[in-house]
Amino acid sequence: MIGYSRKPLGDHRPEFHHRCQCRESSCSSRRQNVRERHIVVVTPLGFLTTLLWGLASLVILVEGRTFYVSSEIGRDSFSEEEAQDPRTPWATLDRVRRLFLERGHQPGDQILFQRGGVFRGGIDLSHFTATLVNVTFAAYGNPSLPRPRLTGSILVDSASWQKWGPSGWGIYVAQIPSQPSFVGSVFIDGQRLMRSRWPNQADLIPVTGAYARYDSCNSTTKEIFAPYAGSRLSGYWVGAELVYRSTAYMYTKGRVTSFTVIPGDSAGGATTNGETVAFGLDLSSRVREMRCIRGAGFFLQDHLGELDSPGEYFYDSTFGNLYVWNWDSQSPVRKTVEITVTSTGIGLFRNIDCTISNLSLDKYQHYGVRVVTSTSALRLVVSNLVVEDVNGFCIDCSSWFGVCSNNVVRQCGHTGISMQGSNNFVQWNNISEVGLLRGEHLDSAPPQGIGTGMYNRNTTIQFNTVAVTGYMGINFPGGGSVTRFNYVSDTCLILNDCGSIYQPYVQNASIARNIITRSWGNEDSLPVGMNHPAYDPYRRFGEICVYIDNNATGITVAGNTVMGCSTGVFNHGGNFTLIVGNTFFDTRRAVQFGGLWTGYNSTVERNIIYLNPGGTVSFYEREPANEPAQYIRNTICSPYKPNAVQVFNRSLGNRQWGTKDCAIDNKPAWNITYQSKNLITPALTRVLARMSGEGQGWVVIPSNVPLEFNGPNDYCQAQPCLRIVPPPGCCDDEQLRPQANVRLVFNPRLMLEPGTQYLVLLETFSSLQLPFLQLRPGNVLYPTSPYPDEVTTTTHLFSVRTRTFTSIELLLPMFPNDTVYIKKAGVYEVSYSRFNPPLEQLLINPSHSKLFVTLPKEFNYSDIYGNILGESVMIGPWSSEIIYTLPTDSLLQQLAIT
Repeated sequence: MIGYSRKPLGDHRPEFHHRCQCRESSCSSRRQNVRERHIVVVTPLGFLTTLLWGLASLVILVEGRTFYVSSEIGRDSFSEEEAQDPRTPWATLDRVRRLFLERGHQPGDQILFQRGGVFRGGIDLSHFTATLVNVTFAAYGNPSLPRPRLTGSILVDSASWQKWGPSGWGIYVAQIPSQPSFVGSVFIDGQRLMRSRWPNQADLIPVTGAYARYDSCNSTTKEIFAPYAGSRLSGYWVGAELVYRSTAYMYTKGRVTSFTVIPGDSAGGATTNGETVAFGLDLSSRVREMRCIRGAGFFLQDHLGELDSPGEYFYDSTFGNLYVWNWDSQSPVRKTVEITVTSTGIGLFRNIDCTISNLSLDKYQHYGVRVVTSTSALRLVVSNLVVEDVNGFCIDCSSWFGVCSNNVVRQCGHTGISMQGSNNFVQWNNISEVGLLRGEHLDSAPPQGIGTGMYNRNTTIQFNTVAVTGYMGINFPGGGSVTRFNYVSDTCLILNDCGSIYQPYVQNASIARNIITRSWGNEDSLPVGMNHPAYDPYRRFGEICVYIDNNATGITVAGNTVMGCSTGVFNHGGNFTLIVGNTFFDTRRAVQFGGLWTGYNSTVERNIIYLNPGGTVSFYEREPANEPAQYIRNTICSPYKPNAVQVFNRSLGNRQWGTKDCAIDNKPAWNITYQSKNLITPALTRVLARMSGEGQGWVVIPSNVPLEFNGPNDYCQAQPCLRIVPPPGCCDDEQLRPQANVRLVFNPRLMLEPGTQYLVLLETFSSLQLPFLQLRPGNVLYPTSPYPDEVTTTTHLFSVRTRTFTSIELLLPMFPNDTVYIKKAGVYEVSYSRFNPPLEQLLINPSHSKLFVTLPKEFNYSDIYGNILGESVMIGPWSSEIIYTLPTDSLLQQLAIT
């Protein structure tokens, strides 16, 4: 059993006193209506010319103004002087854009949007050649109201919907009067619809997709050849978009220009039985060469004839008609329907000391925030934004000495945050759900949570949370960069050949004190049997956690916790690499050197390598360098693989010294067979009956704990689940440690038989994060997922000595304001062969404060060196601890070990 313990990052963030952290109208004397500023720059002439393009003087004396924008009381007819009074503001983003295009702006200007307002459209100045100096885009008004919302969507008139299509189908059509040239996405009551597609894919964000398979491609004629399946006639697919897996790390898409049914085996390069189809494609100009993989997957989208399932839409740009089939198949008349029609939210070009802060941006096609070039941007600040539902880049900025901080970024089609340039800081951001839509923007550079570009220098990436990405978590930190104190989880969900942190090409960069968990990999659209070299068929995790690539030199990987990947650190072409002081847990290979001359003058030193089951090895070398890596004073824990240290030492010879072995016992494998159906309430709908006549009820303690049946919703998507919150008045919201202990008793009248083995199976998740959960009988502590809203599966085995009514209890130590969901619960009679209890746990602390985890008193615990632990264990900031439950006689009896 792999365990975790984590405090939410938000509980540990100190007040951030950067000069540009706050951009409310009252937060800085520098941002008042009247401000004076002198800029004196001493710099080489070439850089001065580029950086201050268009400035006539380096000494500027300015009087800044404040313009107010309100969607509630504003009018665009107000003059510039009137708009500087909050009682007579402007109304739209278009009027703000005109201020700049008509050269009415001045250095020091503030553009403030009223909190609680909704502003449709964008302020795209990315082609505006004048340099903006000390300009701020921010918020004003009641701080208790939501941030001003800038959105690239328009509303569809509810009165315009009409029923369309065959009887029994849930398709409705509406005409969009403005007839936009594209509709990037459609949302009904905030829920995204997918473009009409063949083969159908019902999941909103599928981890496993549905595909047809193609045989070959012709890079000269830009054609894809596939076996013919279906009754589509020649020409049917013209105008649709074809999306296909072109490499392990990329999808390619193009508009179908021709569709031909070819009889027999006459297709170029195709080997099929019967007919073949040929798709001619108009590929994007970003596709330098047409790549394809024989037998890989493809699908087609954007065709009205394939609008045949709930959750799909099609837009006909010729007539401006929008066709939707809502998820619930109901009419959209009484629902809010928004469509994405704007490319960019806020776009800038040349700028100095500009700030974008305290705004919410959503539903843009290409960019939420965009700053085009780093050579003419200085000290840009992007902070305290919420950016979501952008089909391309949520934040794409370029600057020197810039800051991108404290932003919440989610549901981005391609990239969460991109920060090009040098000497920048990317910090305290929360980034999630990036690059998960196969039909959107996966045909250019692969997607990423945070990207900085290989040509930037001296960038610091720190204190960020990056979770749930289709490809890289953190990508391309440049030379001299520092990537530290980040929590990166669940990456590479859509593509392969991937790393949670990817570091290529550069010199002298550092990856330090990060928590990196679960790098998955996805082969659903690759040919059957085509495994990426890093793929591990035994483990679920098939990709790399830290990926050092192609001529990277002088990279330091230090003090990281790495868990759940095929390879912890993969050095592919890097030299002079120092891998020191890391903890590797549940990785097939801890360290791998691959590629010709890789590992020259590299050192692997003082790492903890915990070898989990499944053929785990501590290192792997392929084509070693003439000066191969040295392995110094590493600690190898090998409970599942006896004699691992001896094998390690014998393999490396004099290239290793000081290798230590853990003071833990070897552990056998185990296998469980179910002997009964669920002995407690299988359907959670019956839980609220409490003590029912059948003895199927559950009891919650204390009795005032709010308990309700909930879902389906965002937490319980597939089926309803049980929702639990702390009792009223249980604890102080300022307390960081859990104060509410909630006990849930499953079927207190359950009769258990002596000599029978029982298994408790739970699926739980929390809106914040449980530090652990505890199960009785046995009083065994089980760690939970380190990431909020992520399901934790817990298995607990026990037996009883006498025939009795036994309470099976779940103890939940809940945080204030937490909500716990029980998605699945069961108790089963089982048999096993060579059962092995979950004795090791990985506790992690992705915060900058010490974390104390209380251990149950019933058992003894040790660290991997055999040191006995007390009642609690302290985990240092941005670090981890492997603890081992000692197999005492009491534990073996309670778990019925034979």
